[in-house]
Amino acid sequence: MTDLNLPSIFVPLVDTPSISGD
Repeated sequence: MTDLNLPSIFVPLVDTPSISGD
C-alpha cells in the first residue's frame, strides 16, 4: 500500500458529490 494507492481511492470519493453531495 503506497501513497499512490491512497489518492487513487480518495480522489473518486471526493469527486463524487452524488454520494454525499445532497
